[in-house]
Amino acid sequence: MNKQTDSQPTNPVEANDRKMDNASTTKNTTSLSAIANKSTIITGAALVIAILSCAGSTYTYWQQHSQNTYLIEQNKQLTSTLEAQQQIVQQFTSNTKNQENALNNQFDSTRTKLSTLESQTQKLQASQETVLNQIAKMNTNANQTWMLFESKQLLKQAFFRLRASDIKGASKLLEDVNETIKQRGDLSQAANKVNQRIEEALLKLQQAEQTDIASLYSQLAAIQTQIAALPVKEPRFYGANQSTEASEGRWQKLSNKLSNYVRIDFNANNKTAPILTSQGIGQLKMTLDLSIEKAQWAAISGQPSIYQNELNRVTEFLNQYFDANSTQVKAIIAKINTLKNETIIIEVPDLTDTLKAINSYLDSEIATSTPKTVNNNVGDN
Repeated sequence: MNKQTDSQPTNPVEANDRKMDNASTTKNTTSLSAIANKSTIITGAALVIAILSCAGSTYTYWQQHSQNTYLIEQNKQLTSTLEAQQQIVQQFTSNTKNQENALNNQFDSTRTKLSTLESQTQKLQASQETVLNQIAKMNTNANQTWMLFESKQLLKQAFFRLRASDIKGASKLLEDVNETIKQRGDLSQAANKVNQRIEEALLKLQQAEQTDIASLYSQLAAIQTQIAALPVKEPRFYGANQSTEASEGRWQKLSNKLSNYVRIDFNANNKTAPILTSQGIGQLKMTLDLSIEKAQWAAISGQPSIYQNELNRVTEFLNQYFDANSTQVKAIIAKINTLKNETIIIEVPDLTDTLKAINSYLDSEIATSTPKTVNNNVGDN
């Protein structure tokens, strides 16, 4: 109570002053608190900023460190790769130099060989020119010698054609011989006589009668093909008291059927052909083929008797084993009868003396135009 009594002012002015002092003191205290709070906030914010800055610096440093480490590794790899490539380049360069040296050596060797070959070629050409000049001097008509040999060969073929009765072939060959002799330009008396004898021989061959053997051969081959397609006749036999009517009895029908296979005829006046099996038919057609082929050979060889006999045999077989009343068989038989009238005897004129004279002329011309000796020294160098 005393304290309170003592603290109270004695007058109102002092009390007011004290109140004002207290109020100012309270304001100051409040402002200081506010300032202290603001400084605390600023300090905390500064601390947070500092921590964030430190963390950012640390992260940046770590990134730079990682990037530097990666770059260092990449640099090491690139360096090793570069070194390997440099080694490869060095090895390639050394190999290239070695190959270049080898190629240079080969080029030098080849150039030396070429120079040697050129000199040898020049020598060979000179030697060949010498030989050609010698041949040209020794045989001025060497370019026509082959014509003489060709004529001699044609003459031999004409001789064999005449022996084979081929008048057309022999005529063509003699014409070629005559043309070859004329192309040589030989105006000597011997050449004129040979040309004259060839013309006489050609005239004789033109006057000789000759059948077209090739056409005859083809016609016989066509007949052979037609005969191969002909069906063989199947004979049926009927007795004197047999009937073909539908009113035949059972035994009569059986007898007629068996008569196709077995027949007993005690009063047969005509020649009865046997019933052929399939094998017999094949043998029959083979026989006909052989007869026609023999006729073809006889026509080519000029054998009229064999030609006539084989065609008569073919006609006989056709009448006996095939249906002679059919149109196809009649046409074949008529064609064969026409061919039988062909004359295959070829009267070949005797040209032996003419061929001998031509051959003697060719031998003399070959002996004259062929060089006897040739000094061939091509391989001496």
